[in-house]
Amino acid sequence: MLTEDTPEIAALVGGQRRKPDGGRYFVGGVDISFIKGNNEDACACLSVLRMPDLKLVYQRMEMVKLTQPYIPGFLAFREVPALLPLFDHLRGVAPQFWPDVGSSCISD
Repeated sequence: MLTEDTPEIAALVGGQRRKPDGGRYFVGGVDISFIKGNNEDACACLSVLRMPDLKLVYQRMEMVKLTQPYIPGFLAFREVPALLPLFDHLRGVAPQFWPDVGSSCISD
């Protein structure tokens, strides 16, 4: 559990537009959407936005099949295995857009 802002979050909240090296900040987000009436087949999505203009710089969606049951409080055990390949793809084709912060952001 984080109890203090990371330097990346502090910079974004403080309105800094560039990293100390002159690079941009990126924010990533993930989600999984299910086909109506189907609890196994879903679409996993990773989106990365450039800060502060929120320009979409990377997005990937993949159809996935979730095999773990939904258990309240244990959502990560069901969804993270389907999301990891999206981050692997990002690292392989566009590592310059690796998120500095994000919703469900996965780092090394």
